[in-house]
Amino acid sequence: MTNDSDTRSERRDELRDRLEITEMAQRCALLADYGPADEWAGLFTENGSWNMPDSHIRAHGRAELKNLARVFLDMAPGLHRVQSNLVITLNGDTATGWCEMNEFLNTPSGPLATIQGRFRDEYKRTGERWLIASRTFVPADGGTQGLREGPAAPVFRPLLTRLTELFEDKKGPNREHL
Repeated sequence: MTNDSDTRSERRDELRDRLEITEMAQRCALLADYGPADEWAGLFTENGSWNMPDSHIRAHGRAELKNLARVFLDMAPGLHRVQSNLVITLNGDTATGWCEMNEFLNTPSGPLATIQGRFRDEYKRTGERWLIASRTFVPADGGTQGLREGPAAPVFRPLLTRLTELFEDKKGPNREHL
């Protein structure tokens, strides 16, 4: 039998974990937009990964993650992500999460919506800190092909080409999270 004090303490721990994960996920979006790349990569576990299976792109480990962030920051400096609707499922020292992601590119004629989808995340508590173990982007209908052909193509075609050169998942798309 648990008493009210134990129940309140467990609830506080759960709320603290949810808040820490939410803060980290939001920081991930801001650091992806503005850098620095090493701080963005530092939000992942040492062997963490960022995946875009639809484009066969996968960065694994902090060195590759830092390079991935640097490519985005250098090649698409006006790119901004809006994350919302984060849902977290806690399971001890691990957790999973889904959030919506809408991306916009600043252009001379105003913001251009580039892609919409969601992130499927796996989190891990390391010591007193929550980190991302895996982040997989699942695009909405149409996938990332529209980035190569649509109005944002002048930015995204070379960006996706460079990302593929550096981070192509030689094993094919990682579909385990879809």
